[in-house]
Amino acid sequence: SSEELKALAEQVQQFKSMQNITKKITEKKETTQKQEASFEDDDAELEELSDEEMSALGLTQREPVQVPDIAPQPVNAVPEIPEIPAVPAVPVIPAVPEVPMASSEDVELSDEELSALGLNPVAPVQVPDTDPQPE
Repeated sequence: SSEELKALAEQVQQFKSMQNITKKITEKKETTQKQEASFEDDDAELEELSDEEMSALGLTQREPVQVPDIAPQPVNAVPEIPEIPAVPAVPVIPAVPEVPMASSEDVELSDEELSALGLNPVAPVQVPDTDPQPE
């Protein structure tokens, strides 16, 4: 049936891709091995030169490099930070007492009281009548 053919074709495709991957991995391994072998050959050629050949080429004889033994240096101790004194408590400010709103009755002062306070007595304000007058 066509479904089985599709499944087979898919399996073949997966197999081919796996073969390609395997082939690439093998090639990569071979290339790496060849490179490592050529590096080893280069090292062997260098080691085969005698002291006379080295000096004839103007190269000095290689001596093993002495790496000084560096002892770990003690880190300077961090100075202790002095303790910060606590902030003194802020005194509580007493609440301001509420002032009662003055009503219009409380404001009326007599002419004598106004004069005693150095104020001029206020004449009553005349509000013009704004109603339209019938003609």
